[in-house]
Amino acid sequence: AYLKRLTEGEARKYFQQLIDAVDYCHLRGVCHRDLK
Repeated sequence: AYLKRLTEGEARKYFQQLIDAVDYCHLRGVCHRDLK
C-alpha cells in the first residue's frame, strides 16, 4: 500500500481538529483517560 506523507499544513489542520474535539468534550464534562 502506498502511504502519502502529510504536509506540515495538513498535519496542523488535523491536529487542530483533534484539539478542538478534546476541548468540545471537556466543555461538556466528558473526560478522556488515554489519547494516543
